Amino acid sequence: MPREQTARRQAQPGNQSNAITVQESQVQAMTRVAQYVTAKRDQLAMLLAGGVDPERFITVALASVQGSPKLLECSPLSIFTAIREAATYGLELGPLGDASLTPYGGEATLSVEYRGYRKLAMRDGTVRVIAADVVFTNDSFRIISGSEQPAIIHEPAFPERGAVVGAYAWARLENGELVHVEMTEEQLYQRRNSSRSWQTALKYGRADSIWHLWPIEMMRKTVIKRLCSEQLPLTPLLREVITRDTEGDLAQPTASVVQPGQLQGGDAKARIMAAMGLEKPALAPGATETPPPAQDDEDAAAEAYEAAEGDGGAPGASEAPAPAAETTGIELCGSPSTWEDGSTCSKHAGHGLLCSDGQATWDRPSGLARER
Repeated sequence: MPREQTARRQAQPGNQSNAITVQESQVQAMTRVAQYVTAKRDQLAMLLAGGVDPERFITVALASVQGSPKLLECSPLSIFTAIREAATYGLELGPLGDASLTPYGGEATLSVEYRGYRKLAMRDGTVRVIAADVVFTNDSFRIISGSEQPAIIHEPAFPERGAVVGAYAWARLENGELVHVEMTEEQLYQRRNSSRSWQTALKYGRADSIWHLWPIEMMRKTVIKRLCSEQLPLTPLLREVITRDTEGDLAQPTASVVQPGQLQGGDAKARIMAAMGLEKPALAPGATETPPPAQDDEDAAAEAYEAAEGDGGAPGASEAPAPAAETTGIELCGSPSTWEDGSTCSKHAGHGLLCSDGQATWDRPSGLARER
């Protein structure tokens, strides 16, 4: 009897054995993701709003991961990071939720959907209602603008609506103002062509990108995101969501490394203040600080040092020069640095540099010091 069972197993097609192996691999991957996410339950609970049940949020999020084999190929850390971002923004995951998890190159990213943008726009109460729709050739559509009673009139033609001609989004603010944006079919497809998922699908001859599967929904999302970024009062949260969602879907995402002279990220304030001459500019990654340009008194000190070195009186490499105040009796300035770093001026008292508060200092922001 055991021999017959072995024979039956050997007679099974090889592809069925491979299917079992793939299924087992997916189960193992899902187990790892579930363990990783549930271990961070307390962190997600702290990020979620009071009215959201953490258990339900995690269950729905894991269900969306389990339903996508491509997501199971992503690292558990990237999946948790995307889930944590959804919790931070207060967006529910899932097929009919506010956001979804999208796999890109073995990493999971958060993609905010049309419903998510509506929720974020109306969260602080400045927007009373917001919506978007797609216009077809057989629809009746017109916009009354520039009048005391602006309006958007759209009458869809059912059941034969024709081809897509464009999309629009509108919002009624709390003060009663109507704001709106429109995008033509060409503009919508330009945005689609810059999508990473669209270009990846074309590269490998597939038709499984989100623009292939849900074109109308993506058009509505595109135009409502444009409305949020151009016409609505941008809260810090909504601005961050728009930026991250756009950069995550671009075919060539912008580099996050701050280059010299750029005003990006957390150092924007420091760089703006530095441009105004009020604060020390931040250094670019890998750069080293260069000393300020030599002034007249520094040039004189350097010449004196070189002359002393020629006479053999300069300190050698193994000898540390003594402080000028102790050897020469010169009184140092000692005024506080404008950088507020606790340092003091080491130049001689009465030198010819002025800072913003009128005191002498050894280092100063550009534009605020001048010669006497």
